Amino acid sequence: MKRKIAILLFLLSLNTIGFGQQRTLLGGHPECICTDGKKLFITNIGKELLPSKKDEDGFISKVSFDMKIEQENILDPEVTLHAPKGCKIVKNVLYVTDIDQVVGIDLSSGKKVFEYSFDTNTKFLNDIEVRGKNWLYVSSTDKNVIYELNLRRKKKKILVHGSSINGVNGLFYNPKDKQLYAVGFGINDQPNGKLGEINFEDRGITISHIFTYTQLYQGRLDGVQKSGDKIYFTDWVNFEKEGKLLYYDLKDFQIKEVPFPEKLSGPADFLIVGNTIYIPEMLSGTLFKSSL
Repeated sequence: MKRKIAILLFLLSLNTIGFGQQRTLLGGHPECICTDGKKLFITNIGKELLPSKKDEDGFISKVSFDMKIEQENILDPEVTLHAPKGCKIVKNVLYVTDIDQVVGIDLSSGKKVFEYSFDTNTKFLNDIEVRGKNWLYVSSTDKNVIYELNLRRKKKKILVHGSSINGVNGLFYNPKDKQLYAVGFGINDQPNGKLGEINFEDRGITISHIFTYTQLYQGRLDGVQKSGDKIYFTDWVNFEKEGKLLYYDLKDFQIKEVPFPEKLSGPADFLIVGNTIYIPEMLSGTLFKSSL
């Protein structure tokens, strides 16, 4: 009996990295994470790392906050996704980008309840963010722009060109300061993506420029979220296990790395809940959890 318990404890430890840290294998290539306040939902582009290929193998997993996989795929069998990426939940509907369209999935049934195709030649719609009840912001990494999509009217427009961000990727809207934060994955195959913000005036009028916080740090930036007086963001660095979690400190205006026992494998669009961060690792097919 003691031997069985010892073996069980050993197996459990394989999923633990360090104090307050844990990894769970999801399979495929998990890209983005969002929550309804009860569960975590992780988009997955599928078996191969082909973010612009319509191969019909994308899925969305449901995971508990303690990292237990409750549903490998929440989608109804009649719903097909190819390479789902950014996601956000509004009124029990999970909105997700899928190459050249935005799809809405009802969380209760897994059925498709919304679909909007972008009549442009974009092939890399990436992250998604919500403002209020009717507005979505969608990044197009290949076109280097951020779209504004009205859910009720099903109409879109270009909110801003991300020329100073370089390959605009992750988005995060903060309703308190009325700012949309963005990071870039880089252009021309170079790790030259930057961190920036888009300001909104009190009446909701957009200011059509991006202020880049710093010229001192560039990389293959993916996810971004503001928490307190820090703006966290992930950097792949390259396409091996050398990724980082960093933050821009709004107190001293310095960029600092969050120290982990080991590097991250393609850290994508993460989620901070309280003092805990959840990071999908695209290269290893895992979900990483850590206290901050």
